[in-house]
Amino acid sequence: MSNSEIVQLFLVIVGLAFIAFEVITNMNDVEDDTTNIILYQATLKRMLFIPFAIGAIAGHLFLGTTSKIFPSYKIINPLDNELLVILGLVFISALLFLFSKKIITRSREFLTILFLAGLLYGHFFWSMND
Repeated sequence: MSNSEIVQLFLVIVGLAFIAFEVITNMNDVEDDTTNIILYQATLKRMLFIPFAIGAIAGHLFLGTTSKIFPSYKIINPLDNELLVILGLVFISALLFLFSKKIITRSREFLTILFLAGLLYGHFFWSMND
């Protein structure tokens, strides 16, 4: 089994698990129990990296660009540019998680700004169309 087949299988399994979870949460009798409400409540508590990460993934998958922020050659010799971008995403998400107790503002506007920042990050630094 090649690497691309493994990744495709993993994505299909994760997608099916998410759909099953969504169906289960919609069919139970608990009020306000859907995945978007669960994610929103988790974001309000401590996980500020969720809107940024979702935005980065959406920018990566759906907003491709052919203009490159980084040149084609490797910036750090043993690491690919894609790996650097993913490490940057992890670093920013970890900072958001670590400093989430210090950030008092948790309004929808602030979370939308985090989402848009992630969207721009995914679009410009991690585009699929490079």
